This record gives sequence, structure tokens and C-alpha cells, in this order.
Amino acid sequence: MGRRWKFHREPPLPRGSRFRVGNLSTGLVVTNTNHRCGTVPGSHRTSLDSLHSARPNDRKIALRCLCSTAVGEVTLLIGGVRSGKSALAVEVGRRHAGEVLFIATAEPFDDDMRSRISRHRDDRPDWPTIECPVELGAAIAAAPAEPLLVIDCLTVWVANELHHEGSADAAAVAAALVTRQGPSVVVTNEVGLGVHPQTALGRNYRDELGRVNQVIAAVATTTLLMVAGKALRLADPWKELS
Repeated sequence: MGRRWKFHREPPLPRGSRFRVGNLSTGLVVTNTNHRCGTVPGSHRTSLDSLHSARPNDRKIALRCLCSTAVGEVTLLIGGVRSGKSALAVEVGRRHAGEVLFIATAEPFDDDMRSRISRHRDDRPDWPTIECPVELGAAIAAAPAEPLLVIDCLTVWVANELHHEGSADAAAVAAALVTRQGPSVVVTNEVGLGVHPQTALGRNYRDELGRVNQVIAAVATTTLLMVAGKALRLADPWKELS
């Protein structure tokens, strides 16, 4: 027999807890979950070559997902700082006719981050929220399948994973996204267009986030590059070259 959702109220989880599902204002938490199976839109089959720089395990899982058909859609919003990514993601949620579930990946480890988190909370409606600094793939898989899922953002999640685990499991995130029944909007940053990082840690983070972005873009139904609040649709390069 499959597991059932179990809801209960409890205080905020201590630092180091993996993820929690609930509304920030009520503390409603999901502790038991059902993992769903599904597939990916056939249109993603043309994105196979965009996985050329992904790690072998990422390619294996993403390629397996790319060879089927899916119900949900995945929209990736990528751009620089203050490019309008998060604002657009929230606006998509506001205009969505059904339920919306929000996944926040930031950890309040200092005053600046606490201020940013507070500002982001104020900028969006009081949606049910998953706080997920790590293990994003598991949190997506554990979330209800039907609501619009807004994930903000991969940028911070990758940094958290590098700090806690040493690497980010992009394949698990991609697989969880494409097995959902409902649509998903994923926010991330493009950090490879600026100054070359001076430290090895900075270079590793830039490379890791670039790899993650490619894996998620490969399974996304739509990828938009955000600049100054405007969007440019990004196409499969092999379609453009053919």
C-alpha cells in the first residue's frame, strides 16, 4: 500500500533539517509523501545534444526522461541579478487559475539573507511554501502533483549543496520536474557572463551552476532569458543550425 500524506503543525525545523513542506504563516508540515511516476514531453527529445556537458549520471537520468511523453510543463527563467526573473515567476503564479505551491531554497544564515528572504516573502502572495535549502529533487517529488510549482531559485540551492554536500544533483531535480502532472516555473541565474572568479571556490560554483542550468534547460518546455524585465525565448541550438 502506498504512503499517504500526513499533515501536522510543528515549530520551525532546526538548521540542518533537509526540507519541510508547509505554509510559512501556519507552520503546516507534510511529513509523509507519495512519489509519483510520469514522463516528459516528446518535444524534449530534440534537446538531447544540449546535455553534452552534463555529468554521466545526469545524462543517463535526463536522457531516460527525455524519451517519453509528459503531462506537465516546465518553464525555466534564467538571467542576471535584478533581471525580473522572480517578479515574472510570481506574476505567473498570480495569473494561474489553480493552486500554487512555492519552493524557497534560501537559508537565513546572515542579516543580509534574512532581509532578502523577508523581501521576497512580502513580494509574493501567501502561498503554501516548501523551504528547501538542499535535496531539491526530493522536495519536488514529495510535493503535491497538481498545483503550479514555483521554484526560486536554483542559484542559491546549488550554493547550499556545494556547502553541505560538495555537488548538486541536477538529474534528480530534472527527473522530479518532468514527472509532475502540474506545471512548474524554475528561477535561476546566469553567472557565467561576468568577471572570471578569482578563487577556486568561485570558479567551481560558476561551473556547477552552469552545468545544472544546462540539465534543467534540456528538460524545460520553455526557457526564457530575462534582461531588464523583458524576455528572450531560448531555442534548441540544433533546431537553429538545421
